[in-house]
Amino acid sequence: MNSLENQPPVFEKLVLKALQLKQQIDSTLSALQGDVKSIRKYYESRAEFSRWRQSADGQTWKAEKWSMQKERCAECKCEIPLKGSHIDRIKPLSKFPTLNLTRSNLRITCPECNLRKSDREVDPSSC
Repeated sequence: MNSLENQPPVFEKLVLKALQLKQQIDSTLSALQGDVKSIRKYYESRAEFSRWRQSADGQTWKAEKWSMQKERCAECKCEIPLKGSHIDRIKPLSKFPTLNLTRSNLRITCPECNLRKSDREVDPSSC
């Protein structure tokens, strides 16, 4: 015998409504957990890059790459100072997270070119 059978109809409606709300909450929670994973993945790559960029290895790489590029922006070819120049990804992090610290995917650009490029991919033959 079902325990709801002996309850008033109002109580039964409340229980059914509560079960529906629980299903909605569970569904929303599941979607939010997926969002959290995506956000963490996005920021973990950026944090890893930031730590490398500030390390001795990252600073050395930047100076060497800047020198190899003849102290010029890889995009517009203008002369740029090392300080204030950007490390840019040829294939953007948003589309190629596994290339986050792949040296062959990195180049030095002026801030204007890097910000203008945003998350577009660059033709590697132009680098």
